[in-house]
Amino acid sequence: MESETPDLPVADEHVRTIGASLSTDEKSEGSSQSEAAVGIRLTDVYERVTDHIANFQATRRDIIRATRCYEALKGVGLAFRFPKAAHYHRSFPTDRIQEFWSHSWHGNRLRKISTMMVQNNGLAAISLGSLVSYLLAGLFVGGFLPGYESAPFLRLGRTSYLFCIWGLVGGTLTAVVTIFGWHRRTLVFVDSICINQSDSSLKVEALLSMGAFLQSSESLCVWWDETFAQRLWCVFEVGAYLGSCQASAGRSKRLVIRPTVLGTNSATAFLGTFLLALGFVASPFDDLLLGWMIFTVLGIICCHLAVRSLRGYFAAVESMLVQLRKFRIQDAQCECCSEGHPAGNSVPCDREVITLCIRKWFGSESAFERLVTTDVSIALASALGDTSFSYVWLLMISAPLHWVHVDQVATRLHSQDREAAVVTTIINLTYYFLAFPLVGRLGIVLACKARRRRQQLWANELMTCAVYLAIFPVGTALLAMQTVLTQVMDPVAGAGIFAAINLIMLVVLLRQCSQMSLLTHDVREIS
Repeated sequence: MESETPDLPVADEHVRTIGASLSTDEKSEGSSQSEAAVGIRLTDVYERVTDHIANFQATRRDIIRATRCYEALKGVGLAFRFPKAAHYHRSFPTDRIQEFWSHSWHGNRLRKISTMMVQNNGLAAISLGSLVSYLLAGLFVGGFLPGYESAPFLRLGRTSYLFCIWGLVGGTLTAVVTIFGWHRRTLVFVDSICINQSDSSLKVEALLSMGAFLQSSESLCVWWDETFAQRLWCVFEVGAYLGSCQASAGRSKRLVIRPTVLGTNSATAFLGTFLLALGFVASPFDDLLLGWMIFTVLGIICCHLAVRSLRGYFAAVESMLVQLRKFRIQDAQCECCSEGHPAGNSVPCDREVITLCIRKWFGSESAFERLVTTDVSIALASALGDTSFSYVWLLMISAPLHWVHVDQVATRLHSQDREAAVVTTIINLTYYFLAFPLVGRLGIVLACKARRRRQQLWANELMTCAVYLAIFPVGTALLAMQTVLTQVMDPVAGAGIFAAINLIMLVVLLRQCSQMSLLTHDVREIS
């Protein structure tokens, strides 16, 4: 139920004029108007619309709308899967938008939705999963949950325990449910929800107020895919936001860029670590050789999937960066030009209006293009190459390995083997916070260097194998070092030394990685 529209200083005339382009059923009236008169009127409309947008003005206060993040992701991204459906009632007027979501309607929707869910719900999913994992492990220690008898991998005296599996199972199920159902209440702008897609008058008002939407936004979150730089309106949103940053000196604003391939890559990596953890639980370590063989085969399969996914990610990102370095406004596509402008139509062209706005903000089209192909491109390379795979991201995707080690600690506590529980706790924390991020970061760097896709399938798969085979000795060495240190000396002291060595190696690696960027150097060399 919408409020009645008051007098609009600029919008009234232009809503009537521009709105004709959004109605497929209405015929343009006044066909006898001369082309010269149309040209004069159109020039005036261009100038007034440009001034309105470029000065970040809204047609009226309540046209600025937002929605809650969980509303945008409801129904597994229903608003993105069916953008033309009626979603307007799920938004509300506001004078502050925490995140403006900029995305292309022409990219892969599954990838985009999965990335949005990982970015917004991922940390909550892992946190709740860990909480449930600890709770269920505690219930097992108290004797409230059953277990299964098996031989341990780490033998510190006993040859058999009643094992807990509830931490891994409960943590994983909780994380999966939370990623789909978490209610993050951040105020976001989503075009398919906050712009009325069925009322042409309200739609034009929102488009005229796009500068005001961006001016009211604390951050611009770009969901980047291979079609983003090809769409004129997407590029315009980035340009308008950069322009609003210049106009809002002193206000805290930030630009966040997330590639849409990150979501499926994160899901693949999480699935891989879950299968690896499940393999660790299922491996029969009473026959140590057989147990090692099964665990190794599962490890190779999971590593192959993870490395293949990472190589595909970096190849896709490099393609996007090459595309951005060659960006030209005249090459970007807009809907009205793609469909064609009927002769004598007095409806303004999106390209003309957007170009005039960019000239007003940046002085010229070429100045904006230089900004995009240099500063924005390099910042994008850093965001897509380094920020996407942060230390926290590594902890999130490796959570199943942590949960399976929580089960190992609960198993020792249930059997009253306190020394083994202390050792297992130290080793668990070492692997989760130090060893896995160490191996994971090495894998990310190598996958980035080997990102170029080979022509032959066998050559491409061989390159994937080469990456994880290069990392494999590191993982094997860590397991061997853990075994030796806990067997030849006091187990608690050995576990402590193992943790200290991993800490030193991780700090050294992270210091080295901080001095290099995975993709920034490469993108500077792209002509």
